[in-house]
This record gives sequence, structure tokens and C-alpha cells, in this order.
Amino acid sequence: PCDCCQPDLEIDDNGDVYVIYRNNEQNIRDSYIAVKRYGDENFSEYFQASNLQDFIGFCPSSGPSIDIKNGEIAIAYTSYNYQNVYTSLSNLENMDFSNYISVNPDSDSFQNYPYILLDDNLHIVWVDQNGFDIFYGMKDTETNTMLNIQKVNDDNTDLAQKDPIINKNEDYLYSFWSDQRHGNYEIY
Repeated sequence: PCDCCQPDLEIDDNGDVYVIYRNNEQNIRDSYIAVKRYGDENFSEYFQASNLQDFIGFCPSSGPSIDIKNGEIAIAYTSYNYQNVYTSLSNLENMDFSNYISVNPDSDSFQNYPYILLDDNLHIVWVDQNGFDIFYGMKDTETNTMLNIQKVNDDNTDLAQKDPIINKNEDYLYSFWSDQRHGNYEIY
């Protein structure tokens, strides 16, 4: 795996562990998933989750994101070649992520640092690096389209806002991120 991109981990209802990571094979840094089945001692299954031949000759700063719910697995990852965040959804049986979409297809800015949450739909937060703003979008799982794309943070500075996270409690979505608008990083 790429040593400078954080992996993400999810555990399904059976207790199987799924780790998504950015690979680094001769600077091709596509995303892969390793699976350790419940009761096994080692990871024994490996799946290529992205196949964009993402050549990155330096240490990238973001890793992929994963979430699992009700037999479905969702992923999001950044392609530095295309300067975009992509997301895909599969069932746990097939592990087929070839039907991926851009989280913000109308933007010409570099999208990075994705984090996802899977419920009836797929919720995604990411950083738009033109202004380092935090964005949110929802992928409608029935139509495979992104909806409700919007800027989340409320300031208009060009100071770094990064590392967004999204979570849900009951019917409310919560997003948190690091923000440097007052000179020091704070959580917003």
C-alpha cells in the first residue's frame, strides 16, 4: 500500500473486515480492498476498487473511503490524474466497482479528501481545492446521479479546510472538518 495515504476500514454484519487503501505499484496508486473473513487470522481476498491507472509520482495526501450497510458496499476515492473524486456502489457478493461516477461533474476544480456514509442513499463530503471549501452531495442509488451538491462551510476565505467527515444520527446528517480561519486549526 501507499505509505502516505490513510486507509479506511469497515466491518460488515457478519464480522468480516474490509480495508480500502491506495496501492503503490510503480507509482500507480489505484484503490484496492483487502478482506479478512470473520474467524480467519489473515486477510485473504483482494479486489481492485478503482482502475484509472492513477500515476502519482509524489506522496499524495488523501486515501479512499468505504462504508457498508445492508449487504452493499460504497467507496469513494480521489484520482490525481483527473483531479476528481469518484464514487461507486456494489453489493458484497460481486465487489464490482466499474460503474463509478464523479461527485461533482460540473466542477473544473480539483476535488479531494472524500468521506462517505451509506444509508438509503450515499452521502459524500469532500474538499474542493479551489478555495479549499467543504462540499456535500448525495448519490441517489436508484438513478446513479449526484444530487443536492452544495458548499457546507460558511466562510469565504481561501484558508485550508480539510479532512471532512460525515455521520448520521436518526434523521440528521452531521459533518465535521478542520478549519484554519482563525489562524489555528479548529473543528467546525
